[in-house]
Amino acid sequence: MSELWLFESPAAAVRKERLRQGRPLRPMTVDILAQAARYRFRMLLAAIVVSVLAFYCRADLFLSLGLLDDSLTSDNPLTRHTTVIEIMVARGSLVVMAAGFILAGLWGERIGQAAPVRALRRLPDRLGATAEAELGKIWNLSLFALVPVAVALIVYAAAGERVFTVDQMAWINLEDGVIEDGQFIFLLLASVTGFALFARGRPNGARRFMWLGLGLLFFAMAGEEISWGQRIFGFETPKAMETINVQREFNLHNMMGYLFDHLFILGFFCWGVILPILYRALADVRRVVVATGLPLPSAGLAVGMFLASLMQEPVVNAFMTPAGGLRVAEMRELLSALCFALLMIETRRTHGVGLGPASLRQKGTPGRA
Repeated sequence: MSELWLFESPAAAVRKERLRQGRPLRPMTVDILAQAARYRFRMLLAAIVVSVLAFYCRADLFLSLGLLDDSLTSDNPLTRHTTVIEIMVARGSLVVMAAGFILAGLWGERIGQAAPVRALRRLPDRLGATAEAELGKIWNLSLFALVPVAVALIVYAAAGERVFTVDQMAWINLEDGVIEDGQFIFLLLASVTGFALFARGRPNGARRFMWLGLGLLFFAMAGEEISWGQRIFGFETPKAMETINVQREFNLHNMMGYLFDHLFILGFFCWGVILPILYRALADVRRVVVATGLPLPSAGLAVGMFLASLMQEPVVNAFMTPAGGLRVAEMRELLSALCFALLMIETRRTHGVGLGPASLRQKGTPGRA
């Protein structure tokens, strides 16, 4: 009862009824009532914060901050209109979220008594001891792998023109260059790792299908990154796709403006930064992660994913102008792809996939996934 919880315990309603009837309260009851008051305060505070975000979710504010400026001022009307719709949908979603926090504060007890919530509460809310220790490490192999790549990208962006020729930089920066091929390789590694986790997981384990889905997702992202080999095999973009694709390429993520790019940035930040915080704060979130096998970044990888999320044009351009036509988005996407590969590799350890029973008992892991 001492941890942050999502909905009020049904026991709190009983204690409050005893108080209303004038019946004596035990010390534990007073503590429960205090927790209920803190819970309602948190829900109200969350609703206020989200409402403020909804109020400031406007196109003019994004332009003043240098965010989405390329999309909002694009020469392509489809890109502009799609971006405006994105902002409207985001604003509406924040309003709905604020209302949800208010309702959770008012009717948390009723929600907590619902059958799906009770079923969720019966699930384990922790991984094994070894897994939890791995997730808590900041200075781990994931961070040590990310930092050199990030430093190399920054140094190259700042001083690449002094070292490389124009042709060499074009080979590195442009489509199907070193940076884009690196994204493809890392995403393909994440995909293969997801398929391996699916193959080695327990036959009736629900988590296997999460890993299979992620394997398919990363495979699709890898194919999208190279436009499904369009420049390698030399086939043309269909006319129907060319008219709605902002880069006139054979892929889906550049259709309807840059909608999918913006969703990717938001999803990456929520997965890499918000989810680890919620996992440590909310028992119900932990239960969902444990039950579904959703890969959770370690503390070190979460730091790396936060740094990758900062690779935005307003941030980078405040310190330097990337050399040789290198786009900030390509730097961010390379780091993101590496993060996904490391995330899937970490999942083998946190969920004990492929570890034998004896090894699991020694290491304190609950069992093979």
